[in-house]
Amino acid sequence: MREAILSAELFGVVVMLVILYGIGVEAKQKNRKRKVFQILCVFALITILFDSFSYMPINWSEYVWVLHITSTCSFAFPLIEFAIFLEYLYIYISEKAVVPKVIFNIGIIYSILGAAGSIVMSANYMLFTLDGGVYAEGEYYKYYLITYAVVILYTVIVTWSNVKYIGVSDALAALSFVAIPVVFIVVNFFVSELALSIASIAISMLIISYRMQGQSESRLMANEAEATMKAHNDELTGLLNRLAYSEKCDSATGEMNVGVVFADVNGLKYANDYYGHKAGDALLCEFAGMLIKCFRKNEVFRISGDEFVVLATGIPKNLFDEKIKNLMELINSKDMPIASVGYVYGSESELSRLVDRAEEMMYADKKLTHEKYPIYNRK
Repeated sequence: MREAILSAELFGVVVMLVILYGIGVEAKQKNRKRKVFQILCVFALITILFDSFSYMPINWSEYVWVLHITSTCSFAFPLIEFAIFLEYLYIYISEKAVVPKVIFNIGIIYSILGAAGSIVMSANYMLFTLDGGVYAEGEYYKYYLITYAVVILYTVIVTWSNVKYIGVSDALAALSFVAIPVVFIVVNFFVSELALSIASIAISMLIISYRMQGQSESRLMANEAEATMKAHNDELTGLLNRLAYSEKCDSATGEMNVGVVFADVNGLKYANDYYGHKAGDALLCEFAGMLIKCFRKNEVFRISGDEFVVLATGIPKNLFDEKIKNLMELINSKDMPIASVGYVYGSESELSRLVDRAEEMMYADKKLTHEKYPIYNRK
């Protein structure tokens, strides 16, 4: 049976190492909740590792001091883990609701004091004894069990009292931190050889990592993606904005060809002055729709009030020419061209010069439009 317990605990060590590795690999940014969860995992790993020492096939009579240290940690660390877990639970819940920290602090302080007391009792051979390397419960062992039971009960009460904020699924996942080891403690009470309560911590941590921490990371990434999208998108047209345009220019590798379009909507000021800003907005959206009919949406940028730029990277020259032809047909389908346009094709390595050249061509086209539509020009 000792070999089976040792195998279970070594497997638990592997599980905890995998969880810690996963946290490190998937981390996108540092935050307090992730840091606390990492600390919790480290303490769980050390607890399982230290407890596994007592089941190793070693003549502990020669190394009683090592066994005494590891056994002391096996008693103290679970209480410290509860303190860390309550801190993690508070951070997790406080992301969803305003909850008083004092309720969690009571459990945290009680757990830390219990851990300190178990260390003192162990040092004085009051919690357990090691006669020739053979473990035996001490006269104060029952007080440790009472302390441990109080911490468990307090954690259950605090967790379930906040179920309305975190939901039933997350609450059950949190309670697995308590429930799974307790189940094995009960089993061990009836079958003394089956001491798997420490090893079972790994199962609890795996559930919490998957359900609470994993989903929290997914929500964080989704929120970051949404925030990034909002920061890079023009609210009116749905196109990419000037920030996205600047980042696109900065990230250009210079290894591909690019088709550049620089466009300026005609008559926007007139529409705003005489028909209101809703009419002006409609004009901008109409032209934005023309652009994304001809080019991919992630290539089109609204860089100012009435100016648009297209950066069609990696596009063949003949395809770019065809898209320009389609765009000009849409622009000229109105009584008056909806926009003035300049376009060039060249190497991405000279992107800045290409944009300047396309802008010059756009102004030349706008001058011709003014000349062709004198009433528009006066307006």
